[in-house]
Amino acid sequence: MSRAGRVEQARRCFSTALALGPDIPPILMRASDFYYDVGENKRALAQTSRLLGKTASYDAVIFDSYGRRNIPVAEVLDHGLPSAPRASQEYLRYLMRTGDFTDAAAAWSWLLFHGYADDCLANEYVDFLYINRRHESAARSWARYVGDRANGYLESNWLFNGDFESKPSGSRFDWRMENLNDDVEVELDASVARTGARSLRVRFGGKENVTYSHTFETTFVTPGLYRFQAFVRSQGITTDQGIGFHIFDAEGSSGVNVKTEQVTGTTDWKKIEHIVRVPPGTKLLTVQVVRPRSWKFDSHIAGTAWIDAVTLAKIE
Repeated sequence: MSRAGRVEQARRCFSTALALGPDIPPILMRASDFYYDVGENKRALAQTSRLLGKTASYDAVIFDSYGRRNIPVAEVLDHGLPSAPRASQEYLRYLMRTGDFTDAAAAWSWLLFHGYADDCLANEYVDFLYINRRHESAARSWARYVGDRANGYLESNWLFNGDFESKPSGSRFDWRMENLNDDVEVELDASVARTGARSLRVRFGGKENVTYSHTFETTFVTPGLYRFQAFVRSQGITTDQGIGFHIFDAEGSSGVNVKTEQVTGTTDWKKIEHIVRVPPGTKLLTVQVVRPRSWKFDSHIAGTAWIDAVTLAKIE
């Protein structure tokens, strides 16, 4: 009837089919095609939205149809997705696969507004932007996602989670912490802190002359002058080479290469501070916790260090 131009009779048939089989995928898909053909996009989207809410099996087919029919992303977000996280998250992933930054940004904002984003999706979206060298968009998208947990990120402190109050999230703009063999143990410590409730603890076992640089964070920066500051407490750090920081251009495009003083022996909280000049063209800095290799005879390092209140503040 639809092909013959008998639209109203066809409409009654589809209405009856939907009433009798409201959860049958082929009926929902065919009804959606009919409503598209007669220019009733909102009703067509209602059918595919219902189907997306029932199963993931038709995600690719439906998302492809949205693109093929040039349905605006705003219309898809408002009418073509169910009121639940799964389908909307998969739609953003679909947009990322197509490489459409504008539509993906609109979908990301919509997901944030509706509370449908989670750590996994946030990391995927940040990676999508980061890999495509949209570093500022990636960093600011991460800041928007963490919300109240940002604690001044990209405003008063250009390092995220510098007080180590939250576990590393896996984000490109959060701390990465790795142990080294069984001789270096790195973890958050809830029993020692200079500010807040936690600090980062690095414990050396004394078995090796360790070269350590496996705890680090990469952050987006703009050109200017920054003050790097951190507090380190130590207990029995042996050898002439202790705990310090290495700050450098993550992309190697400039001469930013700062190494701070090191902390050895046993000390209360000690402030480590250094001025960092970021030239134009530099967009990413990496801050590493480091222990350089010692060239002394007695070179096996033992002891424990705690790190807290790490900041990278732009000097106005």
